[in-house]
Amino acid sequence: MAEHTPTLEQARRHTRPETSAWLTLVTFFAIFCALIATLCVIGWRYYTTATIPVSGTLVRVHAPAGVTYQARGSVNRDTPVAPCNTPPNPADRCKEISEGDHVRAVPQAGYGPVASIVLPDQTRVADMYAYPTGADLTLDRYQVSRWTTRLQDLQFSQTAGYVRYDLPDKLGQPYETISYGVAITEGVSLLLAPGGSYSVDVPHPDGSHPPALAPSGKPIMAEITVRAGSVEARTPGGTAIVRPGQKLQIDAAGVAGEPQPATWQLIRDGDFSQYMAGNRDTWELYSHIFDATVSEREKNGRFLFYNGCKPETPSFCTADQAANIVQFHREGNQPKSFGIGIQQDLDLDVSEYRSLHFSMWARVIQQSVQGAGIANSECPITIAFDFKQSSPTDNEEHRLICAYRDETGQLAQLNGNLSGEFIYRAVPPSLWYHLSYDLRDGHLLPSARYLQRIRIYANGHDYISEVTDISLVAAQSP
Repeated sequence: MAEHTPTLEQARRHTRPETSAWLTLVTFFAIFCALIATLCVIGWRYYTTATIPVSGTLVRVHAPAGVTYQARGSVNRDTPVAPCNTPPNPADRCKEISEGDHVRAVPQAGYGPVASIVLPDQTRVADMYAYPTGADLTLDRYQVSRWTTRLQDLQFSQTAGYVRYDLPDKLGQPYETISYGVAITEGVSLLLAPGGSYSVDVPHPDGSHPPALAPSGKPIMAEITVRAGSVEARTPGGTAIVRPGQKLQIDAAGVAGEPQPATWQLIRDGDFSQYMAGNRDTWELYSHIFDATVSEREKNGRFLFYNGCKPETPSFCTADQAANIVQFHREGNQPKSFGIGIQQDLDLDVSEYRSLHFSMWARVIQQSVQGAGIANSECPITIAFDFKQSSPTDNEEHRLICAYRDETGQLAQLNGNLSGEFIYRAVPPSLWYHLSYDLRDGHLLPSARYLQRIRIYANGHDYISEVTDISLVAAQSP
């Protein structure tokens, strides 16, 4: 007799009712447990990740004018800032800011830090510098964990200008994770390690300030410098790490170069190669009227550029040992002093540079006056720095280095009151001499914030003097 396979319906008829009930109960219990577990996970995640904004952050304005505040969503950029009566400087102006608020500064606000972002515990985390192209900084986010000490998150957006960030260390803070960041543009952002000191420059060149170029040859979008700590720069092309003593340039296409030493050459075309190639935008001619009675015919100082041996190999040299040399020349037993030279506008806020190392090769071939002349300013080689001490409203001041030919090697003494403008260096006759000074030391520019120009000229009756390889290297320090 053939066997028949039971159908599903037959199997159901033979299933006991209590078995079906248990299966249903177990299924619904499993669903209930899964739902409870899911709700617990969601609740725990919310408990550990929920954050709240931190109130009490201030923008402290140091400049008398030129810094504006704009609340998130507002079209008014000129919100008044009331006087600030809290430490450290009651004369400053303060405004409490929240997430999404902008702080802007125009170049005319002044040199050095014109505004600072101060946290509720009075930690000054960001200083804004307005010169020369203005600054724009936004507090994107400042939040901490709502119920735990898991996270503190402080994020800025910087779209223009130079900002110095000095961030608190993680030690001594209650939070397990501290995140500091700066967004430059979409796709380009910086992660700043706690306890570090950083500078971020986002230049906005105008007609009077040509764009600085990155190693790629394109204009610089942002330049990041690390004094202490480290920066993780995230770009569309990848991630770069910047360490202490380094700077990183990101070009306008969002491409980061290789980290470089954190120094800046402030003199353009110090070897005169561009000038010799026909570019007259780097240096311009300069004449110095020492004697107001000098006639037009007596304004006969001359200068020339020529290609000669480097000072290191002055007698015999190959083509690759040659240098571009500037010669200042005046002869004919001239009865009155007159100066001829070159100058370059720098127009720089140098307040962040704690080292300004100037160097130049110079030699005096001929000089008709003794020492530096009767007024101690008739120098066959003069290097003049024109500067302002701290504010655009300050009078322009000058510091001058006088190099003169002297067989004895003794420094000339001042015979008159020149307000301490000059320092002197005796150089050996007709031989190349390497002048080297840190302008931040002693008598020169120890605390000047603004450097307008450099002038290099010969002044006197008869002279023949030469200069080459001019350099002014700036460096920061913590």
